[in-house]
Amino acid sequence: MRLAIACLCILGAATSSSADYRSVCEWTDLVDRLGEENLPRGDGVIIAIVEAAVDGNYALDECTPLACNPEFDGQVITYRSGPSGVSSHARSVGIRLCGHDSGMAPEVSQVQCYEVNGFLANDCLKTGNSSAQPTVPGNIKVWNHSWVGDTGTNSINTEIMRRIDWMIESHATRPVVCVGLNNGSQQTALLANCFNVIAVGRRDGEHSHGEVPSGHEGPGRQRPDLCGPEVTTSFSTSPVSAAAAMLVGEVRSDVNLHDDGEQPDVIKSILMASAQHTGPLGSEDVWSNGAPQDGNRRGLTAAPLDPKMGAGILDVNRAHMILTAGRQTPGSADVAGWARETLIASSSVQWHFNALGPTGEFVASAAWNRSVSSNFNGWSLANIDIELLRSVEGELHSLVGEAGIERFAGGNVRSESQVDPVEHLYITGLAAGHYVLRLERSDDDEGDVDVALAWFTTGSLVHADLDGSGEVGVEDLLILLSSWASCTECAADLTGEGIVDRADLLLLIELWGS
Repeated sequence: MRLAIACLCILGAATSSSADYRSVCEWTDLVDRLGEENLPRGDGVIIAIVEAAVDGNYALDECTPLACNPEFDGQVITYRSGPSGVSSHARSVGIRLCGHDSGMAPEVSQVQCYEVNGFLANDCLKTGNSSAQPTVPGNIKVWNHSWVGDTGTNSINTEIMRRIDWMIESHATRPVVCVGLNNGSQQTALLANCFNVIAVGRRDGEHSHGEVPSGHEGPGRQRPDLCGPEVTTSFSTSPVSAAAAMLVGEVRSDVNLHDDGEQPDVIKSILMASAQHTGPLGSEDVWSNGAPQDGNRRGLTAAPLDPKMGAGILDVNRAHMILTAGRQTPGSADVAGWARETLIASSSVQWHFNALGPTGEFVASAAWNRSVSSNFNGWSLANIDIELLRSVEGELHSLVGEAGIERFAGGNVRSESQVDPVEHLYITGLAAGHYVLRLERSDDDEGDVDVALAWFTTGSLVHADLDGSGEVGVEDLLILLSSWASCTECAADLTGEGIVDRADLLLLIELWGS
């Protein structure tokens, strides 16, 4: 079967790669922090690039004894949709993904190339063949889709998206799938309206955005999930795919990291939690998910993402920090980290930040997949919320409304979308104190749901046990009082403000007995 794509738009003309995109997504900061020799490069990860054919060609350069593009030297390139010459668009996408000189994941081992119609039909998804499930040869882990389209038939679009989501959730390879949005205002169903993909916009915000319209499954969901570092969505999507390959390669090479770190929902939550929360580059717009900043709903949102920028612009340095902070089971948490927990109906889990210092930013992102039946006839999606609460002597207190006015400067402390498969917190100016990050499933449907959670804060953990006794008590109070007033880099300055004052005293009292 061959599908007819009614509107297949190439997402930007092919251009030479610019190193500038790597500085936009903080790859250069990652280099400075780790050193060239320690960079994650996607070692051994198998990727796929799906492209619309241009003049019959859909693939990037295959190295032969007669000719070889040095950007792809040493990588095994396989044509999955039949013979092909070189597509300049595919080449430019590939350079930003795995090019030796210009890509962020130059050590991927194999690149599997697909033409989009072949991918949708017999080469992978098997659309139209109700008895067949998608096939993913060669353990492909990261898929890059720098194309958009529409079959013109809603039922076929729906089947395609169910098959993609099934592949991400249920196939043995559990792939990470990055999908570009249409440049400009026109929304296009394929593949951006899938639930389980990472939908990618561009750094200048000039991409289709907003909510999935009625007539599609899951209307009201927000798009994009985050934005890449380029000014076309084709070339913004491939760096996001490269970031996914970098994280997967890091998990596979670091024996201290849990295997769940390469699960697609974990990768998605990490990339969203680490994103730079900014408006479109070059504009005066600021990032906002619309949470009220006054009144009794202050800090509460039912739309977790910025309507144009999603979670923000890709930041590979922060993403690497979150991943390598490690998986953290419910209980005490560090200032960065990730988790993956199974929730039953009407249940919750929580992570405690004991004595979190004042922060410029606190970010948390949850992601989970919709579950599609193996015959593609039905699906379900859990309803998950996340919230940051204050803990006072073991009791949890909401920060929504007036209760949070003195605790955080702006953003949202609770995210409770009814339709999205993601939730997102972005908090600025969080005061020092005890906090709990809670992940809560509010539906009562049967069946367990795996949920990924990632967080990052510019703050630090405060240690108020000044005398080293193992408990905060009277001796610690005396040490603090004896250090009252100006105090540069002394332990009693719990809030890190360069002075021991009322704020430090109140924090120590809050930590009393811990």
